[in-house]
Amino acid sequence: MVQRFLRDESGITLGLAIMMILLISVMGAGLLTFVSRDLNTVIETNRGQRAFEVADAGIEAAERQLEADCIEDEVVSACRTAYDSDGLGDSQWDVAEGGLTLRDLDGDGNATTLDSVTVTIDYREFQDAPNDFKVISTGRYGDSRRKIEAIFKPIAGGGGGGNVINPAYYTPSDIRLWSTGTRDGGVDVKGMSLFSGGNIYIERLTSAEGRESTSFKNEYERSNDADILTITNGNRVLGDWNSTLYDPPGKWNTIGRLGRNNRSFDGPGFGAEGMICRSAATCDDPSDSIAEGRYGYDSTTGPYGPDGVTPNPLPRGQQLSFVDKAPIDDTCGTGPDCYGPNDPGTITFPFQRQKPDAARLKQLALNTDGFYRGSTPNWDTLLSGDRNRVVFIDAGDQPLTPLTLEGAGGTKKGIIVVWCGTLNMTNVGSFQGIIMTLNGQGDLLPPDPSGAPSTSCGAEQGFFKVTNSDLKAWFYAEGGDIDTPGGPPGIELGPGTQIDFLPSGSWKLLDLILEDAIPTSFDLQGWRECYQLLPATQCST
Repeated sequence: MVQRFLRDESGITLGLAIMMILLISVMGAGLLTFVSRDLNTVIETNRGQRAFEVADAGIEAAERQLEADCIEDEVVSACRTAYDSDGLGDSQWDVAEGGLTLRDLDGDGNATTLDSVTVTIDYREFQDAPNDFKVISTGRYGDSRRKIEAIFKPIAGGGGGGNVINPAYYTPSDIRLWSTGTRDGGVDVKGMSLFSGGNIYIERLTSAEGRESTSFKNEYERSNDADILTITNGNRVLGDWNSTLYDPPGKWNTIGRLGRNNRSFDGPGFGAEGMICRSAATCDDPSDSIAEGRYGYDSTTGPYGPDGVTPNPLPRGQQLSFVDKAPIDDTCGTGPDCYGPNDPGTITFPFQRQKPDAARLKQLALNTDGFYRGSTPNWDTLLSGDRNRVVFIDAGDQPLTPLTLEGAGGTKKGIIVVWCGTLNMTNVGSFQGIIMTLNGQGDLLPPDPSGAPSTSCGAEQGFFKVTNSDLKAWFYAEGGDIDTPGGPPGIELGPGTQIDFLPSGSWKLLDLILEDAIPTSFDLQGWRECYQLLPATQCST
């Protein structure tokens, strides 16, 4: 019976069925858990993606806000002080104010749940990447958060577009061009127009030979035989000085130059708010002017005298007086739309003019080990490396000892700022860059690494002199007393010197070197997603 019982298979199917049911139940439960977890992962990923998109939209909103404040309104203070976290008039976008929270970016009408983004804008002036705006955007969608950091750099244009900026042509002080009187001892002006807020002296020219045929005209037109000036057509970005035709356009000057055939003239030219004369010693009476009103314009070439009221008995050439045109009103600024048409009988600077920002320049030099105090710098060291490096030399302790850059081999490149001193450049084969000599009137500079301050020195300093050198440069000098006829000029271009337009490239530094330059665009300098959610001002990758 035991053997028969063991051979009896009745009921085994039920047992197997129960076992299969248990096995399928366990597998189903496991599968359900897996599917549920995967579904939650997909939902979280989708929410994370939506949060990321919301954060990215916040970056775009911040860029539009900067463009509205800085470009459309042309209010430079809004670009900087509104986002500098000083507690004075800060924008609600400022990081110190906690930023601005935008809701319902997906447009579903639900402004209280799901999607929102908090955006902060921080203006950074004196950090490793000065004069830029750091934007932090934290997007939320449900319980998911994503954080993005972007750096926007304001880019300021200039008359003529490209790399034309204020110091390329203009200095508030006098300019002197002089020669040895021999063919190889003159000054070669290639493709550049020179503008002065004072006088321009062209030494060794003979006395005027008639109002339409002066010695200046003869020297300009006979450049091949010149022993004083050699005028060579080169880069013509300023065209005929009519800034309404620039890209982007401006209204700084609304009348173009005409040549002797009364057609548009776009060659090099000279413009002085004071006069263009043969000598600093004799430049105090309108009769001393040698400007002929085509190649050179000054305060005496138009229908009125230097006072702008007294009729001029001898207007010359195009009969336009060179003037300092004022903006529409005191609150407008100096942007491209802050000027109206020229007054009849006037011509003026065809670009925005601003003062170099000495405090920002010094800080840039401090950030990159480009600061030096004294009168005997090592030029090879200071001018090595990046051509956009700022070299700031404070000569205030020894202001009467000229700094000399002499006989440097090869091409030197850089941005040289001399504070309260004189820079003499001689026998330099080639220099490309920017040269500014400043005298510190009204400027408050950051201290040296040692804590020593930089003090102003007045109009008796801030000069630039060059001989026997090839300059592809912008230059600007604050020295020279423009109110005293015959006083020392701020810039002297001497024998054997060639001045040429600075080559295009990465020299678009108007936003760095000038005060309150109005940007024309914002370049995205950096963008990254923050994978670790830190406080609003931080981002970790």
